[in-house]
Amino acid sequence: MQNEYTDGWIKIIDNFVPQTTFDRLNENILSAGFPWYWTDTDYNTEDADAPDTKELVEDAKKRGALLGTFMHTHVVWVGTEHREQSQFWPFFECVMDEFKNKGIPVKGKYPPEYMLKVKLNSYTNRGAKYELVKHTDFYEDTRAKFGETKKTGRFNFCSAILYCNTCNGPTYIERMDGTTQKVDAVANRCVIFDGRLRHWAETQTDVDRRVIWNMNLRWNYDGNKETI
Repeated sequence: MQNEYTDGWIKIIDNFVPQTTFDRLNENILSAGFPWYWTDTDYNTEDADAPDTKELVEDAKKRGALLGTFMHTHVVWVGTEHREQSQFWPFFECVMDEFKNKGIPVKGKYPPEYMLKVKLNSYTNRGAKYELVKHTDFYEDTRAKFGETKKTGRFNFCSAILYCNTCNGPTYIERMDGTTQKVDAVANRCVIFDGRLRHWAETQTDVDRRVIWNMNLRWNYDGNKETI
């Protein structure tokens, strides 16, 4: 049987989390008392590994597009040497379990073993569509921060976006052949893909907030071999 998790793979799973669990998570995440932290931009301007955004800015100007926006974030988990962990982590761990339950080839037996970085992003309605900067969540040179070295081979990870609510702010993923896949933001939909694929999104205009889980996990890459 052909392995579906080869270079450049993209997988969309609706109803990713059991509905009662999803509703309970949202009841907390979308509540007035949930802690959010301000971020000036939707990308890290101080990341030395990130590609120059000048070309993207110029392209946006030519198209008359609005590029980049502020947002609020809540870090759930960062698996670096100086680990960051949300106070709500025990409540959120059930989401990480679903990757194993859905057969995604993550590398490790339990969530802390295969998690690299997990956070929540919240985008407010600014009355117009803003494009988020095209990016990948990690670059090759960031691997050392997560205990990876060049001796371990290619830095294999997958990115995942789980939508907390339905809105008209889609995600776009650039395939390896240069074409683009659009993924509509539907509550409890999760899109999971090869972390090397560049992606971006648009902010919403139909609801007050666009709230997502942004997750990066170790991918158990098998060299594109067929599975039995």
